[in-house]
Amino acid sequence: MGVLGAGGALPTGWMRTGTPIPTVNLGVVGFGQAGGLPYVDLQIAGTPDTTGTIALLLAGSNAVFATSGQVWAGSVFLSLVAGSLSGISGGQIGFRPARGYATPGSTTADAASVSITPSGVVERYSHVVTLAAETTAFVAPQLLFVVTQGVPVDVTLRISAPQLEQASAASGVQIARAGGFDVTEPDQRNLWYLQPDGVDDWMQLTTAFSPPGRYTLAAALGGVVDPVFGNTTSATNALRFRTLTEGGGQLRHDIAAGRSLVVTDTRFAQRNVVVSRVSSTSSGEVWLNGDVTTAWRTGDLSPISGDALFRFGNSFGTGRFYGGALISEAVSTLDRLHLQKFMTRLAGVSL
Repeated sequence: MGVLGAGGALPTGWMRTGTPIPTVNLGVVGFGQAGGLPYVDLQIAGTPDTTGTIALLLAGSNAVFATSGQVWAGSVFLSLVAGSLSGISGGQIGFRPARGYATPGSTTADAASVSITPSGVVERYSHVVTLAAETTAFVAPQLLFVVTQGVPVDVTLRISAPQLEQASAASGVQIARAGGFDVTEPDQRNLWYLQPDGVDDWMQLTTAFSPPGRYTLAAALGGVVDPVFGNTTSATNALRFRTLTEGGGQLRHDIAAGRSLVVTDTRFAQRNVVVSRVSSTSSGEVWLNGDVTTAWRTGDLSPISGDALFRFGNSFGTGRFYGGALISEAVSTLDRLHLQKFMTRLAGVSL
């Protein structure tokens, strides 16, 4: 705790940006947990010697990969715990749910913000933005405080559970990972994942997965991963297991051209656990977060081998991959339940 620059520090991944105003201090004056959510109490105090904007990023400007045209939702819990907003221009603060960056520290034209007025009551604020700038490569949520020269400011805000997700609306709070825009509950394990880096990469299996007529594919995912499992050489006539944005969220378990299992559900655009079980060339089932789905089949489901696990970059996946399983048999109901439970630990979701 303490004033930034004088022994104090922001939570890991947060950073102060914008034009420095030396006469206004930012300091962490408290932290803890309330209502099941971890929080940080941030004080802004001083008399500005110039009019300007104090900007606080709630994730590093190169922490989250993004591209033009994507829709992102940002959310944060805020409340006023001391002082007032009278020294902040208009008595409001700005919230940019997802500010675009071309390179770390270099913003794009996606700078729209909404004005919010925190009170003594904890409230979750959320907003959605479509990234329009073609140069967008990263995205981060941001709070903005406009101060006026000579007007004193003294306010302490409680900031809790900031969250950024590629979605058309903010989902339930996902307490998953220390650092960045997610947070971790006390005494709970961190989660680790792979996510795109903008380059066409993949995890290549030493020996291609060549299942018999019966097999099971499972994955713990966050958002669009295309494909979770596939082939290093061609998307045509290759076994692909992927989530997409179509219909608000879709899983396609493609065997080859004209042969697939398809499920449409908005939860595929969020963090989830999915299990696909093929029992025969004419029978396949898909479970999403433990719920059996309505899957429709096109053609027969005779498998084709694949050797790439989580291919990402360029036009491929933009989400997160927490872990997966490739099993050369159609697992029993009991084994499927065990598999789902294991996957929930990887993805940090509850069934």
